[in-house]
Amino acid sequence: MTINSQTEQDLNRFEYMKDCLSRFKEESGDRVLENKRLLNEDVWLVDPHTHSTFSDGRGSVTENYDVAMACGLDYVYITDHNTVEQAKYSTMIEGISWGQEPVIGREHIVLLNPTKKMLDDAHTAELVFDVKGTTYELKLDLRFRQAHASGGLFPDGGTAGNLPSGESYIVPYEGEKPGEASLSAGLLPVELDGEVVVYRIAANKAVEVTSDGPISERERALINNEPAYANLAELGLGVLSDFGIRPIGTVLLDEKLGLHIAFGRSDHFGGQVGPKDFSSPEAVVHIDRVLSRLPPAPSQARLTPPTQRSRESTPHAR
Repeated sequence: MTINSQTEQDLNRFEYMKDCLSRFKEESGDRVLENKRLLNEDVWLVDPHTHSTFSDGRGSVTENYDVAMACGLDYVYITDHNTVEQAKYSTMIEGISWGQEPVIGREHIVLLNPTKKMLDDAHTAELVFDVKGTTYELKLDLRFRQAHASGGLFPDGGTAGNLPSGESYIVPYEGEKPGEASLSAGLLPVELDGEVVVYRIAANKAVEVTSDGPISERERALINNEPAYANLAELGLGVLSDFGIRPIGTVLLDEKLGLHIAFGRSDHFGGQVGPKDFSSPEAVVHIDRVLSRLPPAPSQARLTPPTQRSRESTPHAR
């Protein structure tokens, strides 16, 4: 391990932090082992609040990581004040992520970016929807995929993204591996122009519309005539609703509020379905279905009710 500290004070700080965090892990060791036994899964020790020299910290992003790993932590967040400079460096190191601690007057709020790691580690997303007392369940297959975090930074050419930032997203597995079918299946309800359209999903595609009505008929024709449109192209998890932001009817903002699922093209996010799979260039779409979350949903594993913030889609639009 290399420590790039320049002064004795910096070295003393490193040793102090290392001692504090090491004692914390030692004291919590029995509790961690008991949690692992009860949950039958890994339990990580995480420091969710550190600062670097990008704000008022005394060590670099790398030094913060070195401290955390030296004392046996599993993961660390760099949450500098009023900046996202730390994000560029945090994303380069396994075992580290970033957040931000905005200062509003005398108030400090630590905002984390946890969802990319959560999606990377997950193999299935299980969603339960309640629409006027009727329950629908959908499972999305997340195997063989890496998630993306939309933090408002586009450091590499060819990176797909949009603003405002505030989501992590992943393409569900589309069944491209020989002998390994996609396990995405279930029912997905979406409100389109006042009508609840219910799609039956199998092998990560909408194979049937089970609801009735004029919008349902339109969607039924679309998935029959344009099979690539029926592909489930994205599972997105936005965070902005947790900070009081409300829907405005514009998809690029509303999708950052919470759950959204997209149909159509996925290759620009690491999936398999691209323009070649559509009947014409004019038919190419990636269209987000934004599902609103009403209180008390933050404390429940239930989303109610789903709504679509409609927009006209253009080829290659996200």
